[in-house]
Parts: sequence; C-alpha cells; structure tokens
Amino acid sequence: MDKGEQQNNSAPIINAEAESWHFWFLTSFSLLLVITFVYYLPLRFLYTTMSDNGHMMEDMPEDVSVGGGNAHGGHDAATYHEENEVREGLVVNLHVLPGTSTTIPTVGIPVMLDFWVNEKPGDRPILADRLEYGHEKLMHVIGVRDDMNEFFHIHPQPIMFEGELADTGVFSIDYVFANPGRYKVWSEIKKDDVTHTVGHKPFIVEGEGPTDEKRVTFARSVVVSGYQVVLAANEPIGKGVDHDLYFDIHDAQGNEVEVEPYLGADMHLALIKDDWSEFIHAHPVTSQTSNGTHPEDSGGREMMEDEHPHSMRIVPEARAHTGPTTEKEADDMINFRAVFPSAGLYRAYAQFRPAGSSLSPDESLVATFWIRVEEQVVQKASLQTQWWGLLFISLIAIGALSWGVNRYLVGK
Repeated sequence: MDKGEQQNNSAPIINAEAESWHFWFLTSFSLLLVITFVYYLPLRFLYTTMSDNGHMMEDMPEDVSVGGGNAHGGHDAATYHEENEVREGLVVNLHVLPGTSTTIPTVGIPVMLDFWVNEKPGDRPILADRLEYGHEKLMHVIGVRDDMNEFFHIHPQPIMFEGELADTGVFSIDYVFANPGRYKVWSEIKKDDVTHTVGHKPFIVEGEGPTDEKRVTFARSVVVSGYQVVLAANEPIGKGVDHDLYFDIHDAQGNEVEVEPYLGADMHLALIKDDWSEFIHAHPVTSQTSNGTHPEDSGGREMMEDEHPHSMRIVPEARAHTGPTTEKEADDMINFRAVFPSAGLYRAYAQFRPAGSSLSPDESLVATFWIRVEEQVVQKASLQTQWWGLLFISLIAIGALSWGVNRYLVGK
C-alpha cells in the first residue's frame, strides 16, 4: 500500500477521534455552565438576599426604636424605657394600691393605679400642665395578661385637690380586673414633642378563674360584636423592616363599615411581643380625623374630670384572609406601618369604633391577631420570579457559548 492510501485510511480515524473529543468537550463545558448559572449563581443570590435582610437592623436609622421599643410611625420622636432602669431623666413610677379590704389586687374589687411622673435624680414631680396631649389624652396606659388574652387601654387623670391641680405629678385611675393572672402595663406621656413610653414591673391579680388560656392561631379574620375585621399583610413578616398592616371592617351582611374617630384616629393598634420584651403603639399612616391635640377652648378642664375605663370585647379568630389585591381594596382599609424590632410571636390589638355605634364616648371594640415575626425573610414570589429570569438568561448564555465554541472547533 502506497503512502497516499495510508493517509486516506487514517483520516476517518482522526476525524472520529476529533468528533468524540469535540462531543465530550461540549458536554463537559455545558455542564460547567449549567452548574455555574443554574445552581451556583442563583444560590449565591438567595444567600446574599437573606444576608442583607438579616443585617437590615444594623442599618436602620437611629430614630427607629428597637429592643423593647415603641413606634409611632410618622409621629413625633419616641423613647422607651423600663421603669426600673431609669436613673436620669423623665420616668413614670407605678404604684398598685389594692382595695381597702384586701392586701393584694383582687378580681372584682377596684384597684387604684397611681402613675407618678417625675424626673431623676432628685424625684422632682412633673406636673400635668408641663405635659402635652397625645391623641386627646395626657396619659395612655395599656395593659395585658401574660397569656395575652386580657387587654385594656385606660387613661389615668391628674390628681386634683380642692378643684385645683395637685403638685404631686401623680395620675390616678381605679380599674376593676375581670380575670386573675400576671399583668404588665405600659404608660405613655408626651413632653417637649417627645413621646415617652415606660414599661412597668409586672404584678399579680388574684381571684377565681383560670390565669392562663394562651392559644396561638394565625387566622386573619375575627368577628367582634357582629363586625368582621380582617388583617391583611404581606407575610411572612421579618424583623427590622417596614411592614404594612391593613385592617378591613365589614358588617354581618358584608357591607363596608365606616369608623368614627377614636382618640383622634380611625384606629389604634398595640403590637406586643408575647414575652413582653417589645411594645409598639401605632396609629394609621393617614387619618382624616383629629390630629390628637386638645381643643384650645376647653382649657384642659375636660381632662381633669373622672372617666370610666375603656370597655373592650375580645373574640377568637374566625377564618383566614389573603389580603388586599387591588389599589381600591387597599384604599378601603385602615393602614398601619410598623417595624418589628425582634423575631418572635406578637399579638396585635386593633381598637376601633364603628360609626353610629351605641358605645359610650370612651369605649372601643378590639380585634386581636397573632403575628409571627421571622429572623430572616426572603419574599418567595419575588425570588422565584428572579430565579426563573436567571435560569432563562443562563440557558441563552449556554446556547450562545456552545454555538461559539462549535464554530471555533469546526473552523479549526
């Protein structure tokens, strides 16, 4: 066999080896691209997103209170302290005075709650005329039982002596506890455009009846006195970031219910963590009602008269609801914006007054909801959309690179 025939016979063998090498090269390279663009980069994207969410608390502005904080979304500056931690500056000290026939607070017997507003060090009383009205009251007091089932919102009044404001700095109110258990209260006052919230030492109320009936559910609808109240939120909820909470109210026939002003707002919302370490008292983002200041022509005299405590009825959750889906639906709701400082279980207490109701002036209805706040939250819908986008781009990139490599090898 001559030299030319040997070269012709070896050509198919070389071409077959080249094609085999070409195939396995493209396969390996494509697999590398798939791992890089379909697995590694999306996974890295998810990790970075979760990490950024977890560190948002560190980047929050200083005026957002955390760690046992108090929020008044859009209102004046706010501070939070536990009573026993204050060594300097304004503080409110609570004194629980049982009825004359008992030595400890007891169910069914009026208990006097005295709140002494003073300044440390020196225990200098701060009189009521140095305070400012916040949502129509000089002082707000909110209390809960440790199972989070009992809730009250009352307004102690400055002590009067012979028709004149006493110089003690003490606000007082008689309150009758309906159920026994361990309670904690928070007082709230406003001075120099700063809202001061003080957490007070828990105390025991004795009497007949269960002291703990905690039951956690996450239904998003309750029925209270014939009104259906729905909470809509973009869940899951993460700590340290703004979250919109929407409340929608309907009657038994499903008609939209208008609300009337309650303490200068369409609704009041208390968000309290179940271990009592976080307290948030919020008001709607926008409100067509009073701005919370006291009318000038009253001279403050109305606030010196005795008042009855708020009466509230708490009912269990009914059914779930997904939340607002249209702009019109959201506009019909009462909107709050809240930042949850830490992860855990919170209970939301939403107070409102249906327009034209027969409630006394200082009464409200209250709807309650459990909210779970996560340490880190990745919005699934958004991430899924972005993941599919990355996958689509990756497949196009893989195809383009494979085509380019193929053209290069064929040209060789």
